[in-house]
Amino acid sequence: MKLVNSEQKIKKPLVWFEISKKNLRYNITQIKSLVKSSKIMAVVKANAYGAGILGVSKIIEKDVNAFGVVGILEAIALRDSGITKPIINLGIYSFEDAEKLINNNISPTIVTFAAFRDFERRSKKLKIKNSVWISVDTGLNRLSVPYQNTVKYISEVSKSKWLAIEGVFSTLTEDKEFDRVQYDRFMKVKK
Repeated sequence: MKLVNSEQKIKKPLVWFEISKKNLRYNITQIKSLVKSSKIMAVVKANAYGAGILGVSKIIEKDVNAFGVVGILEAIALRDSGITKPIINLGIYSFEDAEKLINNNISPTIVTFAAFRDFERRSKKLKIKNSVWISVDTGLNRLSVPYQNTVKYISEVSKSKWLAIEGVFSTLTEDKEFDRVQYDRFMKVKK
């Protein structure tokens, strides 16, 4: 085995992956057949999980209803590339990003009353009505509204004249038994 000096340039990459546009579109078609008339959000966070956010998004743009990102930089990159579909920042709401979110029609995920009040105040100031998403903590213990408090939280946000709730979601643990518990909690919130 020949070791490569770390200062030496590697002419051929040691690892790579290739994405087939045809297969990517086929996968979206398969998802559509499963969810029927439900809308599809393509979560392209973390640079489309390393596949390239702009390339992947452009390939599937016509086949999805929205894009999910984490952070203002990914959202702005999509807008700057010409993506006009809804973009949802699934990450933490940042007070510093509020005006960029509003001016670029990017929906934040809000999970605290402070975030709700701040985003509402900024939307009112700019006279632009905005959509928001709410993340429900059904047991994963990520930054979300605890499921026990979600109905009250949704009720308060829904009274806003400047914000409209576009979606409510939760994240599962990928443990089949506990996912069932989480699903039941989410369905209680929905009811």
